[in-house]
Amino acid sequence: LLWHASMSSPLPPPLLAWFRRHRVSWAGLRFEVAEGRGVYGVAEVDLNPGSVVVAVPKAAMLTRKNVRDANALHALLALGLPSVEVLGLAIALERAAGKSSKWHAYLQSLPLHEPLPLLWSAAELRMLAGTGLDETSQRRKRRLLENYRSAVEEWEGAAPLPSSEEYLRACTLSSSRAFLVDGEHGEGLVPLADLLNHKAALAEEQGDEGDEGGEGGEGG
Repeated sequence: LLWHASMSSPLPPPLLAWFRRHRVSWAGLRFEVAEGRGVYGVAEVDLNPGSVVVAVPKAAMLTRKNVRDANALHALLALGLPSVEVLGLAIALERAAGKSSKWHAYLQSLPLHEPLPLLWSAAELRMLAGTGLDETSQRRKRRLLENYRSAVEEWEGAAPLPSSEEYLRACTLSSSRAFLVDGEHGEGLVPLADLLNHKAALAEEQGDEGDEGGEGGEGG
């Protein structure tokens, strides 16, 4: 695929530069703005089974293997913290790292959080009364916070864990945007691919040719 961006692209210039630097490429796509929701991708040509639209090296994906303190995150996974919650911690850690994060430009392009009931106020949750979603969201929030407290007790990483509020916000991103990459990386954020309407359970793997050596566990 060819890296391509027109001068009129609605994607932020720092993000476009990040895509080029990390060899994220696409073909047959244009990007449009949804009022109040950000940018999304639209196919410019008919797509057939097997069509390659986006190529993202694994080294560019934000996964528990690629980020800073990868070993400490793996230890939490081994203790039983669910993979998608480990990814939430990874996202929160990279956000807290600011400009020193390898994914800074990408993370700057994402919303602070997704508007999931997990973060709704009690008054907002009352609007869901009778649906069962209010109770489900409250149970999930309690479980996430319990697991967060356990993670804090067991944490051996060099950087301190972000606050529980930052963790919950990151979990809305991991639960709504993550792709299953492979058994080694687990779930991960896949830059550019998350701008497309997708079912995140499956993403075809094209081997390791796009991987950059020496990135694992550093993230910066």
